[in-house]
Amino acid sequence: MTELVLIYPPTCMAMEKLRLLLGELNQGDLDWLSKAGHSLDVVAGNVLAQADQPLHEIYFVLDGLLATVVASPNGDREVSRFKAGEGVGFLTFVDPSPVTNAIIAIAPSQLLVVPHAKLKTKLNQDSSFATRFYQTISVFLSNQLRGISTLLVRSQAAAEPPLRKVLLVFGELYDSDLDWMVKVGVPQRLSMGTLLIQEGTALDAIYILLEGTLAVFVSAIVDGRQVSKEVARLATGEILGEMSFIEAQTASATVKAVESSLVLSLPRLQLVAKLQQDARFAARFYRAIAVVLANRLKDRLTQHGYGKQTYNKDQPLDQELEYEDELDTNTLEHVSLAGVRFDWLLRRVRGSL
Repeated sequence: MTELVLIYPPTCMAMEKLRLLLGELNQGDLDWLSKAGHSLDVVAGNVLAQADQPLHEIYFVLDGLLATVVASPNGDREVSRFKAGEGVGFLTFVDPSPVTNAIIAIAPSQLLVVPHAKLKTKLNQDSSFATRFYQTISVFLSNQLRGISTLLVRSQAAAEPPLRKVLLVFGELYDSDLDWMVKVGVPQRLSMGTLLIQEGTALDAIYILLEGTLAVFVSAIVDGRQVSKEVARLATGEILGEMSFIEAQTASATVKAVESSLVLSLPRLQLVAKLQQDARFAARFYRAIAVVLANRLKDRLTQHGYGKQTYNKDQPLDQELEYEDELDTNTLEHVSLAGVRFDWLLRRVRGSL
């Protein structure tokens, strides 16, 4: 049973600490979060969310330390820690499926708890707030993804197959958004083995993979030497370079073409200008990026042994199991719409070659 010690309005000092760490949100955003949510004190060991249960709130850590934990045959394993200024529950807010990990307090903590329902209403009504909020979520998910990718280099986990839900991003965008991308984008043909992105270099574009397969390699120090390992393969519909774009950092991985491929390059400067000029497009774009990162992070966590079983081709389907990559009816409808938009984009780009 979760012991909730005290619920009360968050203090000004606590919100100031949060403001310093959530750089994309302005004072008005934090004032709204403070009014929409409530402050919650918990003691070490309190369970805020059970594994495999729906999560209906986002927890912002004002003080203390939380962790996500997954059960394993060898006992509970800690997946991630969240310190003051970080948020827990972004992943399930973007991808609303039951959490596969428990959320616990590993030190006495003060939290700002914001209900999903209030937050979704605000996001639908305020495009500017939605832009800043989804940008904040994307930065947090990107940081987590960088960390888990480094763990995969040091582990024995095999590279994951092409992702099956990448087209979800096109369900977040409008037809007019894709039309703009076709107009400003530059198609690039890649032959097998072509280097598209070099880890550690600055990028002047983000890319949409339209045809073919790309491999992602991440380097890390293992036993005192630099090692580069393939950690993923990307299928059509995937976006690349988005982590460097939202974090304004150099590329976190090297990307090469596994086979003849086609990408659409969106110049960074033109994309930045569009985001600054069109608040509604910006909100949709950053939500789309958050969806991409959330699904990619879930796949990496499963690959590293955290999370539920995934379905592999030709294996018997167990109706008693819920698979990590299983799609519900609403998501299937979303994917169908996304597929139509992606096919339209691909035809337009092919027609321009």
